[in-house]
Amino acid sequence: MRQLFLIIVGTVQEAIHRRAFLVILFVGLLFMIAIPSMSVMSPRQETMVLTSAMLGIIQITGISLAITIGSNTLPTEIDNRTVYLMLSKPLSRYHFYIGKALGIICTIISVITLMSCVLFILPFLWQKPYWYNQLPSMIEGVLMYMAQCSLLSAVTFFFSTFLTPMVAFFLGGGTLILSSIINAFINGTVFNKLSWYAQFGLKTLEYILPNYSSYNVQNSVVHPEQQLYNQATYWASVFGYSVTYLAILFLVGVLIFNKREL
Repeated sequence: MRQLFLIIVGTVQEAIHRRAFLVILFVGLLFMIAIPSMSVMSPRQETMVLTSAMLGIIQITGISLAITIGSNTLPTEIDNRTVYLMLSKPLSRYHFYIGKALGIICTIISVITLMSCVLFILPFLWQKPYWYNQLPSMIEGVLMYMAQCSLLSAVTFFFSTFLTPMVAFFLGGGTLILSSIINAFINGTVFNKLSWYAQFGLKTLEYILPNYSSYNVQNSVVHPEQQLYNQATYWASVFGYSVTYLAILFLVGVLIFNKREL
């Protein structure tokens, strides 16, 4: 357990020292700080628009970091040959793989937590206290994006186990885009007009690919009065799905990594 903890901490430290990480985080924070100063709307309109914009920035930043870090962490370890040093110690490939994956997830969660703190401080800095009315809903959105970006980073990291960083990068982002398209298609009116085998194919893809759309609660955050679902049940199902999908990814990833020649 101590070895696993050290790998997680080491992965977080490596991630935050990468130039791409710092650039993405800096740009995200810059937009968060700058956008409120541009608003000239009424308090109610401003609250809705800025809440949506801020959560959007947090989500985009988290997604960018999840794909970037997830696709490069393991290949960098192999290219720098540090993986050989780590595995030469009494350390199993299982602990190494799980530690790296959890380290990436911890990095993503830390970044979103940092940006959330900035989000909650901004109303005070810009003298807009009415923003705090949205605080409970914003926390819900932030937690959902943590889960979404954590899942995306794990998927991208899984691809990097047996593919090059560039391919893993595009496949990780591709699952996000394809999953959103399929979800929109299935929930649309055109789906019922398709043949049974086309519907079966789309439904199969929906179950295989991560369901990132279930984490998009931005509309209910901006308009909390329009929530049409039981929040406790929805949260339980979404986070249960996340844990199950992550467990399957880790299991298959470890099996592939154990068979891989380094």
